[in-house]
Amino acid sequence: MAGSLLFTAYRDVGTSGAGEIYGGPARLRQLTVNTEAAGSPQVILRDGGASGAIILTIDLQVSDTFSVNIPDEGIKFETDIYVSETALDGVTVFLS
Repeated sequence: MAGSLLFTAYRDVGTSGAGEIYGGPARLRQLTVNTEAAGSPQVILRDGGASGAIILTIDLQVSDTFSVNIPDEGIKFETDIYVSETALDGVTVFLS
């Protein structure tokens, strides 16, 4: 994927969920999160599936849209990108 930008979206079905965002090595460049109106919104990104190493954890406010741009070469995920989330309407990621 050198030199290219990949856009992918993950949306949950209820108030919490988990799943693979991308099934291979990638660099996370940006993350946009839409939170629900209630609960304790949180997103956890792991490298290596559901039991993989936690690479990024973000606790958020309710009823908000949060975006983080990751500088330089982004965050490198060696195996895959797996998300665990609570009280989110959706997560959008930009990878390279």
